[in-house]
Amino acid sequence: DEDIDNGFRPPGLFRLSETNVDNVLYLQDFGETYDSGSATHNLVMYKHQKSGAIVFGAGTCQWSWGLDPMRQFGAVPHAHNFLNPRLGTDLSGTSEEVEQATANILADMRVFPLSLSPHLSLPSPSKDTIPPVSFPLPPSLSSPPLLSPSSPFFFMKFFSLDRGGGCLAALEVSINGSHFYPARRYKKDTDSEIFGDEHSDNPCSPTWVIEVPVTFLNENLSNSMKFSPFVADNSVKLQLKEGENQSICVTVRGVDDSGNIEETNYGYCKHTLLLESQQNARKYHFLSLE
Repeated sequence: DEDIDNGFRPPGLFRLSETNVDNVLYLQDFGETYDSGSATHNLVMYKHQKSGAIVFGAGTCQWSWGLDPMRQFGAVPHAHNFLNPRLGTDLSGTSEEVEQATANILADMRVFPLSLSPHLSLPSPSKDTIPPVSFPLPPSLSSPPLLSPSSPFFFMKFFSLDRGGGCLAALEVSINGSHFYPARRYKKDTDSEIFGDEHSDNPCSPTWVIEVPVTFLNENLSNSMKFSPFVADNSVKLQLKEGENQSICVTVRGVDDSGNIEETNYGYCKHTLLLESQQNARKYHFLSLE
């Protein structure tokens, strides 16, 4: 199962794994047309902020294979029927990692086993209730990035920190109060270079630096700035009017590995990006991010 930014992702959804699979039957529409393609499967999780309920998606029907050796394509057939003649026992057995991960997830849901296999550890539920915090990294004032039709790209950067002693799991970005979309993490070596983060090579890092790509469209199209959340490159699309300074309201939503979400207000401009118009009205300096 893919975690696709289609406008219907629940707040705080974060990925626990990533597996690329080629030459699979890939859905081309809303349920009728399939063709060969490549898919990226993700284990995902989120915590419902009002009820505290945890929702977990394995991202694959094969998750159960790690819990029970009796499955399809087994080496030793045990059952033959017209539906599935290849049911059998996987001689490699179950996966201790999948079993322990399942126990850990259920513990966070406050569900505990009556008995536990000897090779597994009894997990404790997470006690982290502190959400992450995020703030912008300002551009260089000596040479601010220039946004123009001939140079249409620049990046806004944000730094986020989990204050509860866990890991940052996801960051989401909203422009001008629109749809939140998952942001990409910036280069790990830059994390270390800027912040001296010894955890930057660890997938469970308490700090992230993300970059939000911005694309110049056409200053004559509109006097407003437009955000397109469903583009493949997750780029903010700007339409700029000649001769006017422009600003964008940016909200960053941080999610930690316990599902805690940084508090945000959809009607509040958390960070403001100012684009200063140049004299020829076709170029804009990325002046500040506050």
